[in-house]
Amino acid sequence: MKEYFKVNKFSASAAKKLAGGASPYAAFYQLRKEFKTTDAMKLGTIVHAIIEHGGELPASVAVVSPYTAYTTGEAKAFKAWWDGDKDYILKMPKSAKPDDRANLNLKRMVFSDSRDSGAIMTDQATIDKAHAMAKNLMAATDTVNGEHEKAIYTEDSKCLMDFCTEDTVKDWKTTSKTTMAEVLRECFKFGYHIQAAQYLKLSGRKHFELDFVCSSEPHEVFIVKCGDSFLETGREKLDYAKQLWDQYKDTPLEEIPQAESTTIEDTYRELSEPEFTVEGEF
Repeated sequence: MKEYFKVNKFSASAAKKLAGGASPYAAFYQLRKEFKTTDAMKLGTIVHAIIEHGGELPASVAVVSPYTAYTTGEAKAFKAWWDGDKDYILKMPKSAKPDDRANLNLKRMVFSDSRDSGAIMTDQATIDKAHAMAKNLMAATDTVNGEHEKAIYTEDSKCLMDFCTEDTVKDWKTTSKTTMAEVLRECFKFGYHIQAAQYLKLSGRKHFELDFVCSSEPHEVFIVKCGDSFLETGREKLDYAKQLWDQYKDTPLEEIPQAESTTIEDTYRELSEPEFTVEGEF
């Protein structure tokens, strides 16, 4: 999966930024800057990994607990190292016991090895939450009879599907929302209609399903089957984004216009919020 993100091709993530209403300059600025993982994204990645491995935690996730079992001084030192300030470890309070200092340094070396190997670094509380979320999602939808993490590449585009069967693409999402109405608004707000259009176009499949699992207890699951109007809206925006991508993908950032109005842009801005076909009662 890591190789997928190194391939510079037109993706759903790029399309969502380009068609999101920002100027071409702002969109490409976001696309070209260094990517940083948030805690929410890390949680989603762990949930996906657990589902892919049949409910088990894979070796690609390293369980650590940076803020427990330490004195106050140790916790500060560890947090500073965890956040990247490795020199701060030398400033551990003189009052710290020799055994505490040795224990912290030993843990630091173990964690460093795990992080350098590419493992996802997290704590036990996050793992417990991810297990509960994955369990509920696995109970609510088929996560077995299909392919996991399937990447598709064309000459100029790419997509990475969480799960797919012969005729359906499923994308698993974590959400803080607790009602179906809120989840449906998120679908449009975060450009999932554009993602759906891209994935169906590249995969040749007919149906797109969004499976949401709430990050707060009791981790309810919301299943959204995307209807025709939702997908048509996504196709309109995808076409617009692709034109911008083709026009500016190789252009130096300072030469990309900071404002642009086009017929396509005017058209897609007037599109109404799509309708959804929803499965299940929550």
